[in-house]
Amino acid sequence: MSDVLVKYSAHLRHSAFSDIITKPLEGTTNMRDYFRFAMLSVSGLILAAGTLSADWLQFRGPRGGRIEGVNPPTEWNDSTRIRWRHEIGYGSSSPIIVGDKLFVTCYRNYAQGTPDNGARDALTGHTVCIDRNTGAMVWEMSIPAATEERAYESFLPEHGYASATPVCDGMRVYSYFGASGMVAYSLDGAELWKVGLGTETSGFGSGGSPIVFENLVIVNASVESESLVALNAETSEQVWKVEGVKRSWGTPVIVTAADGSQELVIYYEDFLKGFNPRTGEELWSFTGVADYVCPSVVAEGDVIYAVGGRRGNTFAVRAGGRGDITETHKLWEADAQTNVPSPVVVGDYLMFVNQQGRAACINRHTGEVLPEVRIEGSANVYASLLSVGDRLYLVSRRNGTYVLSATPEMTVLALNQIASDESDFNASPVVEGNMLYLRSNRFVYCVGD
Repeated sequence: MSDVLVKYSAHLRHSAFSDIITKPLEGTTNMRDYFRFAMLSVSGLILAAGTLSADWLQFRGPRGGRIEGVNPPTEWNDSTRIRWRHEIGYGSSSPIIVGDKLFVTCYRNYAQGTPDNGARDALTGHTVCIDRNTGAMVWEMSIPAATEERAYESFLPEHGYASATPVCDGMRVYSYFGASGMVAYSLDGAELWKVGLGTETSGFGSGGSPIVFENLVIVNASVESESLVALNAETSEQVWKVEGVKRSWGTPVIVTAADGSQELVIYYEDFLKGFNPRTGEELWSFTGVADYVCPSVVAEGDVIYAVGGRRGNTFAVRAGGRGDITETHKLWEADAQTNVPSPVVVGDYLMFVNQQGRAACINRHTGEVLPEVRIEGSANVYASLLSVGDRLYLVSRRNGTYVLSATPEMTVLALNQIASDESDFNASPVVEGNMLYLRSNRFVYCVGD
């Protein structure tokens, strides 16, 4: 995909067709390219809906961890179907795909596997661009870590200092390093801006990934400043800020209500809330779990599915309300939990495998919880399920990647291990075309025929 079409296809994901025709993308000067793009807009809308493989521009892709119309491998190992692997440095963020480029973040020069590895003040956060077809390095940029970053202790060894997945709007890639700040790069690797969003830290580290909405980059800075912040994507200027966002490690999502309006939804301690994504105005509030929240919410249509972490239940809530919607917009509540991995919608079901390897399947229309399934050997799961057609991909931290049937039984179809890599696999998997991309604490892998 050419750079101009990458740019416009990303813009298309956040605009109505009529808006694109009547209001060209800011900065467009080549009208021949623009009209060529306009002629492709209908096809682009289909891609944006997720019916075909489209660029994977953010955490869990365009549809919250599911994709159709592709056929990645179901079996692989060290010597079979590993097209390439690239050692990048430590971290738990997932890759994103923009055309032929793969972007991922990592950290170096300190605590690379052991607390005694390197000096604390040498810590750096890196954004790496790799040719997704060959595995060759395209460019790499780094920023120094903030002095406020915590030492390598408590829960930080579980995932490190690069856990937020970058996001791309087709023109720039944005990487978030918690207390060390947000940095924007051009697709060719030029640093465009860098801004801090707070310097508070947590023993759990940082985790929420940024998203893009129209001309905004929105990030959950709950750990760093108990806030939800929207920045102008071009200038880094703060457009709005919501305070009081406590103990949340999830990634916000954009949900379309029944009337066509868009809402920014995030789950944090005590509340699931919807905001106007353009202004930060609070639209509605739903009383949730009185505890920290790690999983991100997912949505199907105007229904939001939220899992309340280690002590809360799973809720289905209809978007579009105003004020306190706890009693008016709750569709159902189910006794099922996951503390780290996020759920995925698969047909009539909401599915997840929690960090202990216990699989939950809930009828997403009624809230009925089907009998629990134990995925033997998969204990210690941080990655979220990936749904690909009739199968699921479950990445365990230390025992390989399971391929499961996308049915309530979640039957194990295959277990794939890369024995030569003993580091943790914390990142959620990514699919582009028929290629599967995995990220361990040291390497990025491309798996394909």
